Amino acid sequence: IGPSPLVPRAWLAQRAVESGALAPGMPPGDEDIAIALVHGVIETVDEVATALSHILGGPGLFASLWASAGAAEHYGYPLSADQVNDLINQVVNDPESRKIQAYNWIEAGLPL
Repeated sequence: IGPSPLVPRAWLAQRAVESGALAPGMPPGDEDIAIALVHGVIETVDEVATALSHILGGPGLFASLWASAGAAEHYGYPLSADQVNDLINQVVNDPESRKIQAYNWIEAGLPL
């Protein structure tokens, strides 16, 4: 909320420099900042994906993401074991390619 840009360029540039993705002492250009931020997001996604997979397991993570992405019926959180099983069974019993792709993507570690 606020005037554009919502995140000041100076702050983004400082984070890009602190990330170590840029040469020290060089003022970062817009493209340098964008690249550093993309790498930061990818690293964070990897950390979050690993943590969620460890905590929930592949089936639990799939079920949670599928339910939160607008599954046919509303699921409350946290999901019960029956709800997780129901969502996993939907992949087995209704093997739409997008469900199978989503499950395989999660099992592969959510690569970007």
